[in-house]
Amino acid sequence: MNERIHREKIAYESRLLLLPGQRAELVGPTAVAFACDGANVVGIDICAPVYPPSGVESAGEDDLSETGRRVEAAGVRWLNLIVDQRDMPALGAVAARFRTLPAKTRR
Repeated sequence: MNERIHREKIAYESRLLLLPGQRAELVGPTAVAFACDGANVVGIDICAPVYPPSGVESAGEDDLSETGRRVEAAGVRWLNLIVDQRDMPALGAVAARFRTLPAKTRR
């Protein structure tokens, strides 16, 4: 492994990563990639239609659960929260909870 890649991997150990939008096939692989590099992940999604005319299917609680299962399989912590990222007070509450989450390092 080259030194630059090794340093970047170590940089994620015991870190918390907040990822909005948890469609399993879209954001899920990103969450898992960071988890494999040692990041603990908090996933947020509204889990409801946002703008139906767009034709984009919203994530569901099953998407959050699937992403969480895959993140935890990497040996790090996962927290999923159903939140509308357009709701600033709700995001403030997520940030407050996010700051107090203890990190879990891989064994």
